[in-house]
Amino acid sequence: YNDSTFYFAYWYPQVAVYDDIDGWDSHEYGGYVEFYNDTNNFDVELTAPGNYLIWATGLIQNAKELLQPEIYERYQKAQTSDKVINIITEEDYKNNKVYNGNEQNTWHFVAKDVPDFAFASCAHYLWRGTSANVKGRRVFTDAVGPLGAKFEDEVPEFAKLAVEYFSNEWPGVAFPYPKITAFSGDQDNGGGMEIPMMCNDGTYRTRGGQIGVTVHESAHTYFPFYMGTNERKYAWMDEGWASFLTFDLVRRLEPEEDELPKYILALNHSMGNDYMLPLVTPSYTVKTAGTGLMFYQQPAIAYLILKDFLGDEVFGKCFREYINRWHYKHPGPYDFFFTFDNVAGEDLSWFWKPWFFEQGFPDLGIKEVNNTNEVVIERLGSYPVPLDLKVTYEDGSNEIIHRTAAVWKHGEKELNIKTDSTKKIKKAELLTLLGPDVNPKNNLFEVK
Repeated sequence: YNDSTFYFAYWYPQVAVYDDIDGWDSHEYGGYVEFYNDTNNFDVELTAPGNYLIWATGLIQNAKELLQPEIYERYQKAQTSDKVINIITEEDYKNNKVYNGNEQNTWHFVAKDVPDFAFASCAHYLWRGTSANVKGRRVFTDAVGPLGAKFEDEVPEFAKLAVEYFSNEWPGVAFPYPKITAFSGDQDNGGGMEIPMMCNDGTYRTRGGQIGVTVHESAHTYFPFYMGTNERKYAWMDEGWASFLTFDLVRRLEPEEDELPKYILALNHSMGNDYMLPLVTPSYTVKTAGTGLMFYQQPAIAYLILKDFLGDEVFGKCFREYINRWHYKHPGPYDFFFTFDNVAGEDLSWFWKPWFFEQGFPDLGIKEVNNTNEVVIERLGSYPVPLDLKVTYEDGSNEIIHRTAAVWKHGEKELNIKTDSTKKIKKAELLTLLGPDVNPKNNLFEVK
């Protein structure tokens, strides 16, 4: 990133995966495809000039030898602290309180049950850390970045909240690794890149954006790393889940920057176009204008719609059982589909088929308001989506009626919605609160 800041990823030869679906994985890392590795244990020693710090996958084994006593004490404290600790500050550099004085240092890291190893090095980055309480154990969440990086002082807290959210809410499975480091790489752009126990995140102009990238890249700990999914072949099996797991925290911390409406709007403008291929199309073959939408937005919205009609309790059981059954085992799409079918106790092919196997589009329309309190909704598109119907009455009052995508599970083309009110309907409007809709022109009906 500059003459004294480096991030090293995809830096060593790896043993290819051999699986029972495709045999040897022969897709090289050409800058387009991402991870597909087996789980490994790493014991790594990295030698660097004495004025460089190193952060990496795994835990430092010799921090006491490398850091000055005060810095080491803060580092130790941060690993069990509920508050953010400034481990290395600007003043520490000015006062020469960081380094041990050696011409070179060898940093020793050990990481267990991870599919890859990366490291970063810098001679001037600040270091902050705190820890998350995960079902009785502590997970170290730290962040490193340059002086003056926007929101950098909050990033350890963002990572902490993410780890606690993943562990206690969605998916509700304990964070599998002992730490996650957010390294601040590109200072001019957003975006980020996941690595086991690490993230290489850009700096965002908005707080919501910084929260989002921290949570999203941390969520990749589960998908693909803990699960071992083949994201070269099925990017939606990890990017979709990472996006799904980001919505709630961004909305809670920065409601004005809720990502969900943007996702739905993007799909409203894209679904049904010929560049939107079926999601099961192998990702390494997809190089269309819809690539990002197919990897991120469409699957994330599909998972939300699935959660909406299954309900939190059933969806949670399915989600956790999918992780418990398949972590480290390289699950494919059918393992995901069949696990949810099995745990939910029903055949969900009516949903899987259009959303993951077909090149279609979502479109609901209001056909008519056929009496004082009944609205007829027609399904014109092939994708089953939930509906949110806003009904406005003659006295100016209104209500929103929600129906999940399950109302279309038997192939229904029309749905009659009766309101509980005896008041006359003046206007009916379909809102896109959760399900995308490619044609807004048929979403409004005004009674003449």
